[in-house]
Formats: sequence, structure tokens, C-alpha cells
Amino acid sequence: MIFRFVVLLLLATQLISCTSLAIKENKPFDLVGRDYLYQKTEWSFAGRLAISDAVQSLTATIHWVHHHNHDDIELSGIFGMGRTFIELSDGQMIVDDGEQKIKYLGKGDDSVAELLGVNVPIHALKFWVRGLTFPEKDYLGIKNGFLQNEWQVRYSQMQTIGQHELPRKIRVENKKVKLKLIVNQWQM
Repeated sequence: MIFRFVVLLLLATQLISCTSLAIKENKPFDLVGRDYLYQKTEWSFAGRLAISDAVQSLTATIHWVHHHNHDDIELSGIFGMGRTFIELSDGQMIVDDGEQKIKYLGKGDDSVAELLGVNVPIHALKFWVRGLTFPEKDYLGIKNGFLQNEWQVRYSQMQTIGQHELPRKIRVENKKVKLKLIVNQWQM
């Protein structure tokens, strides 16, 4: 009798938790009507990241928290090994890999390239992950994305989180680097 009660309780808990999950839809990406997202000063997401170039490839889980003046990015490898914390703010980046804390001064994109060994446009990526173009550069719209600053940004899957239409699967690439991001959870 107690066993049945526990099983029913577990099943009910699973059903209740399923109702609180975001409904994921496979709508095509559209830049129209997204301008309000530029005003969002606080957001975060968690997901999986893969970056590759001709020499190496990196995979990690990612948790990115954007605050008004800075970004906190946590990267970790399989089973949480190789955890790295990155703090980005104007003019500096601090990287803490658990053994040492290194402060990089200068443009964040250059610092990330030095850290990862792969050129990643981190300042533009802040916008691209939300399905926005980088406001400081011109862009050309293409099917399910856009071209900007020699990068092709494509959104193969979008998801509805509350009233927001946000990316779930993103592919960013240029002639040398490919970046894939799958967002499992958004907070806006």
C-alpha cells in the first residue's frame, strides 16, 4: 500500500514538473519584432557548446548570466571536469580555472581567442545568442539568420519562453571557425 502511494506520488510529481517546462516549438527564425530584446539588461541561459577550427575542437556545457554591465560565463567539460569561470566587463576579462585567476586587459574578443585558442566574437555573441544582430555592425538577412562581420549566424530551432521567442539551436561560423550552441534553459 505504501509502495503504491510512493509510486503515485512520484508520477504526480513528474506530471506537475512537466507542466512548468517551457514549450519548445520549431518556428522559423525572423528578425522582425525582436528589437525589444535589446532593452533586456538581465538574462541567462544554460546549454551545450561546441567550437571547432582546423586545429582543434572544444565541447562544454555553458551557463551564461548577463547583467547590465558585465557577463559571467561558466564552462565545464564532461562530468563537470575542467570548470572555468569567465567574467567579462568593459576592457577586461577575468578567467578562473580553479587553479589560477588571470586578468586580461583589452578587447574581450582578443582575450577569449588567447584563452581558447579559437577566435570567437564574444561581444557580438552576446546579441546573437538572443537572436539579435550586433548593433555596431551592418548585417545582411538570410533564411533563418543573417550575415554579419564575416560571420554566418543561423537559427535552426526557436523556442517560446513566456512571451519571448528565443533561440534553441544556433550555428555561427566563418571560413575558419564553427560554433554550435544548444540552449536548454532560458531566464529572461
